[in-house]
Amino acid sequence: MRRFFLFILIVLSGLIFLIHRPVLSRESQKTYQADLAVYFSPEGQAREAIVEEINRSEKSIKIAMYFFSDAILANALLKAKERGIDVKIVLNRENSGEKNSKRDWLEEKEIAIRYYSPEVKKRKPDDEANRDKPGKMHHKFAVIDERIVITGSFNWTYSAEKYNNENLLVIYDQELAQAYLAQWQALWDKGITHQKLLESDKSKKE
Repeated sequence: MRRFFLFILIVLSGLIFLIHRPVLSRESQKTYQADLAVYFSPEGQAREAIVEEINRSEKSIKIAMYFFSDAILANALLKAKERGIDVKIVLNRENSGEKNSKRDWLEEKEIAIRYYSPEVKKRKPDDEANRDKPGKMHHKFAVIDERIVITGSFNWTYSAEKYNNENLLVIYDQELAQAYLAQWQALWDKGITHQKLLESDKSKKE
């Protein structure tokens, strides 16, 4: 009898969970069956994994990166470009020109870069100095050959490789890559060139 009541209790608990579990949108329920590799830093071979995928690229490398200052990764991209790979980068507009950024070096090597700021503004009514400042393009991902996604918390920086606790996923899935590529394309289409960035910054100072 005790076993019977225990069985009934387990069944009822399961029904309560099903009734009260959160309802997810169809978009968030999208799942992918993908092969992947995971890396952690500091010094967990995350950067090596990125370089390896760049070196194996055959057609294109599309990058959306909050901050890019790693010389080894920049050189890997240059070598890819010299092999005829289509390399394009979207950077966060607000910090793209900070010290150690590889922005100028990449542009000197004629690697295509655009700069993006989210249209949504941060509203801080109690902080006049920061009122209406734009949000951040905080992505850290790359799509290689429209079938490989590199993503995670790992900025393409020396600090991410040597000092920070970061994670990096390399995902081999063409369908998933198309979702990331669509997001990248939306950023690229709304991004601006370096020349327009300079003109915009100049008009703000005047």
